[in-house]
Amino acid sequence: STNLGDRKRNLAAAYLEQRISFNRFNFTHGVSFQYFSDFGPRFFYGVDMSYQLTANTNFYASYGTTYRVPSYTDRFYEDPVNIGNPDLEPETAINYEIGFKNISRYFNFQTAVFRRIGTNMIDWVKDNPDDQWMPVNLNRIPNTGFEASVVIDLAKLSAKEFLGYQRINYTYINAELENIE
Repeated sequence: STNLGDRKRNLAAAYLEQRISFNRFNFTHGVSFQYFSDFGPRFFYGVDMSYQLTANTNFYASYGTTYRVPSYTDRFYEDPVNIGNPDLEPETAINYEIGFKNISRYFNFQTAVFRRIGTNMIDWVKDNPDDQWMPVNLNRIPNTGFEASVVIDLAKLSAKEFLGYQRINYTYINAELENIE
């Protein structure tokens, strides 16, 4: 875009992950390193665990941290109704999830509960109707939710290819802004 100015950002990244399996248990842990020239170095980590109850059924849990640097649009974009914010900080979040999966030839079911606690989340706001939209860092936004999915493969079940499959998905999310600077 011509209204973002002459900008340059360098990124270096490295990842390390290890998976350990023992009988029906799987354990994966890892670390990520990212260096952005305009925000410096950061480390992130995650852990995934699962237990295979049967050949088609799996219980799992995960924990991880994430990071998102502000885009050049967030920081420098400008037009008659928007103005960027060069002082934005990167978003960070901690994620937790626990769930269950059953995947078979004709029928798949999975469900999970999750929690994500985001800090410095970026959102475009304005205080008055005549103000320009401007991105700000919101201090803390916890999200708690539940999701479920059911898939029935009618084509395989009935041997009639034209029937395809049917999918039903449901997600519930409760998000609350705890405070703002």
